[in-house]
Amino acid sequence: MAVILCGVTGQPVVETSRLLAEAALVAGLDVSLSEAPAPACGQGGVLVHVRMGDEVRSAVAPEGSAEVLVGFEPLEALRAAALLAPGAFVALNEHPAPTWRMRAGLEPPPRDAAARLEARPARVVGVRAEALVRRVDGAPLYGLALLGLASPLLPVPRAAFEAALARGGPPDLEARRHAFARGVRLFEALPRRLAARDGAVR
Repeated sequence: MAVILCGVTGQPVVETSRLLAEAALVAGLDVSLSEAPAPACGQGGVLVHVRMGDEVRSAVAPEGSAEVLVGFEPLEALRAAALLAPGAFVALNEHPAPTWRMRAGLEPPPRDAAARLEARPARVVGVRAEALVRRVDGAPLYGLALLGLASPLLPVPRAAFEAALARGGPPDLEARRHAFARGVRLFEALPRRLAARDGAVR
C-alpha cells in the first residue's frame, strides 16, 4: 500500500509520516519512507511517501498508485493528486496555508480543492483539522487526527498505532491518543460510499 502525506513547511507532515511508518513496523510490515526535500526556510511544499506491505520494492509511489492521501494543506494536496489511484481516500485539511500572493490580495484562497480531487475520482473527506484537537493539546497534534481519519483503511491494526503513540513517552501521551481517536471516530461516522475498504467510488 502507498500512502502520501503532504503539506507545507511548519506543518507536522514528517512527524506524522514517521509515526505511521513506526506503527507499520510494529505491525510486522515491510516499510519504506521517502521524504521530498523541503526548503531551508519559507513555506515550501513537503511531500512524504510511506509504502508498506509484505515486501516493498520501491520507496516512491508511481503516479496513479497511492491508495491514501493525507493532505495537511489543500493546494499541496492538489499538487499530489496525480499520485492517486482511482477511488483513493483523501483525508483533507481544508484550511489553506496563505501564500504571499494570497496575503497581498493577488489571488483568493482555494475553495474547490475537494471537488477537484473528487473528480479524479477520489473519496474526499474535508475537515478543519485544527478543530479535531483540543486547544490545550496544541496545533501539531492535528496531524494525528488526520492520520486517525485514514487509519481504518490501512493494513495496520489499532494496537500497532497505540504502541507507536506510546513510544513518544508519557509527556502528552493522553493528548496524542485523544487526537488520533478523534480522527478514528470521524471515520466511523462516514457513509459507506466514503468508508468502503474496496476503494470504490459510489
